[in-house]
Amino acid sequence: MKLTYIRCNNKNICEKRKKEISTNAEVITKVVTSGKNILKKEIKELKEIIKNQNVEKLEVYYLNEKSKEILEKELGVKVVIMDEVKIKNPSKKLKFLFELLEILKKRDLKANDIIFNGYSKQSALNFLHELEEVFSPLVYSQNIKEGKVFKLRKGENIIREIFEKIDSLEYIQNLLNSLSEKDLRTLSKETKKFISEDKDLVIFKTRPFEKLNKYDNITFRELKKAVKEKRFIDIYGYQVAVDRVEGYEKEDYENVIPLKIVFMENNWYIAGVVNDKKHGMIVRFFRIGFIDDFVVKDKIPLNELKKEYFKFLEEFETPFTLYGKEWKKAILKIDSSKAFYFEKKDLFPKQKLLKKDDKGNLIIEVFYTQPMEILPNIKKWLPFVEIMESEDGSIEKELKKDLQNALKKIP
Repeated sequence: MKLTYIRCNNKNICEKRKKEISTNAEVITKVVTSGKNILKKEIKELKEIIKNQNVEKLEVYYLNEKSKEILEKELGVKVVIMDEVKIKNPSKKLKFLFELLEILKKRDLKANDIIFNGYSKQSALNFLHELEEVFSPLVYSQNIKEGKVFKLRKGENIIREIFEKIDSLEYIQNLLNSLSEKDLRTLSKETKKFISEDKDLVIFKTRPFEKLNKYDNITFRELKKAVKEKRFIDIYGYQVAVDRVEGYEKEDYENVIPLKIVFMENNWYIAGVVNDKKHGMIVRFFRIGFIDDFVVKDKIPLNELKKEYFKFLEEFETPFTLYGKEWKKAILKIDSSKAFYFEKKDLFPKQKLLKKDDKGNLIIEVFYTQPMEILPNIKKWLPFVEIMESEDGSIEKELKKDLQNALKKIP
C-alpha cells in the first residue's frame, strides 16, 4: 500500500493540505519544526506505522533530498518527495514572483537573504531558482565569495520582456488571468499597470495544449533532475510513427542522455541523445505524452556530453529537425492574397524573403533537414503556397504522395 505523509509547521496548514490533496493512499499528518530535515523521532514513528501496515511506498510533502535518502535507508521503502499542494488561489505565487522581480530591479538578491511576505526563506530561494530557469538570461545567478547571488539583467522594460517571454508557458498564462485587483495592490505602479492592461485586453488561447494527466509534477521533477544531475534514462513504450499511412508502433530506448526539457508547438519533449542503429549517436526529441514509462539511472560520464549536442539545441527549428543533417533549401511562392501573413511572421523554418513580384506574390526561401519540417505548413496554406523547387525534390514528392492518398479517401 501507499502512505502519504504530510509534514507542516502548524496544525492548521496540515489539515488544509490534507483536504486539498487528492490521493487513494492513507494520509497521516505531522507538525514539525525542523523544516525539510527529517527528525529521528519521526523516523521512529514511521517505522512503527510501516511495520504494522506493510507500506511499500511513502509519499512525503515538505522534505529535502538528503532526508529522502535517510528515510529510504532507515525504512527500507521507496520514498517520493511530493510537490507542494496547489494553492487554491494560484495567483498568490505569481504575485510573489513579481515581488521578487521588483526587488531584483532595485538590488541583487543573495541566496541567504531573508524574504518575508508570508513565505519562508527556502520558498523564496525555490522561486528564485524557478525565475532563473524560466526567464534565463533575464534572470541569472553568480557564485561569489559569500555564496550564490541572483541578478536581473538591466533594462527599462524588463517586466514587458518577461511577459513576452512567457506567452507559451501555460501555467503562468493561467495564473495571469487569475490575478485580482487585490493581488495587484502591493506591486509597483509600472507592473500593476502593465498586468492590468494585458489582463483586460489579452486572452491567451494557444490551444490545444498536450494533456499530460499521468505526467504530473513528480514526473517533470524526475526528468528535470535527470537533466540537472546528468543521469542516463531508459524510455519504455515510446510511440513512434512507422510511416504517415500505416500508423504507429512502440519502441524502447536504453541509456538515453537527457539534454533538455523542451516546450514547442504546444507539446512537451525531452531532448535526448540515443544510439541509432543507422546513424550512431544522434539527438532526437521524445514527446513526453508518447512515453509509457522511464527509469532514471547512473550518472553520465562527462566525455559523453559533447558540445555538438547542445549546439544542435541552439539551432534546431522544429521537433522534426534531424541531427547531423545539412540544411537543404526550398523556394516557395506565396499567393498575394496571403502575402500579408508571411510578411508579418516567419511561418517556416529559417524563412527569408527573396522578392515580391509585380503581382504581389512573395518568393521566399526556407530550409529543412527532412520534408516533415515544412510539409505540414505547406498543406495548411494550400492552395496559396506553391513549391517552386526544393534542393533534393523530396518536398514535391512527399506532397504528391500525401495528396494522392487523401484523394483516394474522398468518395
